[in-house]
Amino acid sequence: MEKIACSGLSFLAVFVLLSAFASADVWPMFHHDLNHSGFSSEIVNPSKLVEKWSWYVDGYGIMSEPTVVDGIVFMGKSQGGLWAYNASSGEYIWNFPFDPSWSFAQAAPAVANGIVYEGNFWNHNAFCAVNESTGIKIWCVNMSSSGVTSSATVSGGAVFFGGLDALVLALNASTGAHIWNYSVGDSIESSPAVSGGVVYIGSRDNSVYALNASTGAHIWNYTTGDDVYYSSPAVAYGRVYVGSRDHYVYALNASTGALLWSYRTGGNIDSSPALAYGRVYIGSEDTHLYALNASTGAQLWNYTADNGFSRNTPVVANGVVYFNGWQQYDLKALNSTTGGLVWSYSTPWYSTSPALADGMLFMSIGSTGFDAFTQDFASPAVRLDAPQNGTTTSDHSQTFTCNATETYELANITLNVWNATGLFASETQGASGNFTSNSFNVLEMANGGYTWNCLAIDSVNNAAYAPSNSTFTVFDGAIQATNRLYFGWNLISLPINI
Repeated sequence: MEKIACSGLSFLAVFVLLSAFASADVWPMFHHDLNHSGFSSEIVNPSKLVEKWSWYVDGYGIMSEPTVVDGIVFMGKSQGGLWAYNASSGEYIWNFPFDPSWSFAQAAPAVANGIVYEGNFWNHNAFCAVNESTGIKIWCVNMSSSGVTSSATVSGGAVFFGGLDALVLALNASTGAHIWNYSVGDSIESSPAVSGGVVYIGSRDNSVYALNASTGAHIWNYTTGDDVYYSSPAVAYGRVYVGSRDHYVYALNASTGALLWSYRTGGNIDSSPALAYGRVYIGSEDTHLYALNASTGAQLWNYTADNGFSRNTPVVANGVVYFNGWQQYDLKALNSTTGGLVWSYSTPWYSTSPALADGMLFMSIGSTGFDAFTQDFASPAVRLDAPQNGTTTSDHSQTFTCNATETYELANITLNVWNATGLFASETQGASGNFTSNSFNVLEMANGGYTWNCLAIDSVNNAAYAPSNSTFTVFDGAIQATNRLYFGWNLISLPINI
C-alpha cells in the first residue's frame, strides 16, 4: 500500500479499484445515468477488496459525490474547487478554483463530451463548464444571489440542474446559453433525472415535477407531505421513484404523475432510490436501508445501519448493494436479494454515496484523505530458504525459514513438514504488510527423510505454497529400527522412516 501525502484537499475519497475482469462502465453523473438508477454493470467481488493506495489531507469536509470518465475522477471541494485525479494512481491532474475560494462545490460533477459541469454556492455563486483534460474554463454562468447544490444532468445538448433560487434551468451544454427555466415554490437540491424527453426533479416545496426537456413546459407535479430535499427521482418501469421528508417512498406514473404506491418508513428520506432487479433500494433516517418491490411497494427486506442515512444513496452492482450511512463510519455491501451482509470497510469519517466505474468504487469521506482499493485475485509468492533442498543433517532440531511476498496485505504463513507416515509438524504464524520472512523451530525429529513447504495466505484468502517442496534427511549415524529378513546366513536390514 502506497501512502501519498497531500495538502489542501478537503475530502476523503475511497477508491475501490476492482479488477481487470470488470466491465468497462463509467459513472458520468450523479447516480450513474440519465434515469438515476444507481446501477452499474461492473463485475465486483467485494470479498476480494484490498487497499491499494491512500493519501491524507487537511481542510474542510465536502459532500460532493464523485464521477469518473476516461480514467479521471472528478470531485467538488468544500473551499470552492473542482478537482481531477488519475483514477488508477490517485495522482493530481488539475483543479478549477471558483473565485473567491471560500465557496462550496457540493454537487456531483457531470461529465459529457469532454466537458465537466459543476456548480457552487456561498460567496461566489456560479455554474461552470471546464475542459475535462485540462480544467480550463469553457464558460460560467453567474447564479446571482443563490448558488447550486443540485447535481447536473446532461442530455440532448442541454445541461439541466436546479438552483437554490427555486429555478429549474436548462442551458446549452456547449455555450452556457439560456434555453429555458421553470420556477417552483422553494429551493432545489434534488438532481434531475431525464427520461423520454422529460425532466423529473424534486423541490423543497414538497413536490416532484415533470417538465418537457425541450421547452421546460409543465407536464405534471405531485405534492408529498414534506420537502423533497436531497432525494432525487429515479425513473424505470414506467414509474418515477422518490423519497420525501414526510417519511414516505413514492412510486408515480411517469406519464401522468398519478400515485401508484407509497411506503412509509420511520424517518425522513433524503436518500435517493437505486433501481435494479425489479427492486427499489433506499435509505431512511430511521437507520434502515429498505428493499421494496418496484411494482407493488411491498417490503422485501430491510437492513439496520449503525447510525442513520441522511442524504446517502445506495448503489448496486453484480448482485450487491453498497451504501454508507451519513453518520455510519463504514461502507457496507449487502446481498441485493436477501439483504445479508457480504462485506464492510470501516471509514474514519462520514461519507457520501459510492460511485462505481472502470472497475473502481469511489466514495468521498469527510475531511481526512483519499483511499484506493483493488480487487485482489493474485496469490502470494512463497520461497523456501532453509534448510536447503536435499540437505542431510545429524541435528534432531531444525529451524525452517521461508518468506512470502504479496502485492497488498499478507495475513499468515504456515509451515508444514511431512515424513513417510504423513504430516509430522505444522505451525502458523501471523504476517502483515507485503513481505514476511518467518522461522519455525521443529524439535525431536527422528532419523529419516522429510519433505516441507510453506503456505502463505493474504488478507482476502488467496493462498499459495512455494512452487515445489524441499526435502532433507536427519541421520546421526545411530542404528535405526529395522525389519529383519533372513535369507540363509545373510541379514538384510530395511530402515523404517519414523
